[in-house]
Amino acid sequence: MMNELIAGLSNQLTEAIAIGEKAVFLKSTVELNNVVISGLGGSGIGGTIVSQLVFSDATLPITVSKG
Repeated sequence: MMNELIAGLSNQLTEAIAIGEKAVFLKSTVELNNVVISGLGGSGIGGTIVSQLVFSDATLPITVSKG
């Protein structure tokens, strides 16, 4: 099972990019004060990576919660 998931990573990334490109983002109707990314395990690691990648461009504080 794990070997199949690892072998399929490039397909998963391609699918994720396609999903992201199709996403429609609407302007928020409420004022945003911060961003919270929550997740455990790999999801938590992904949140940390994203928060570090956008740190210099982010206009809101970003908190990653792994608990």
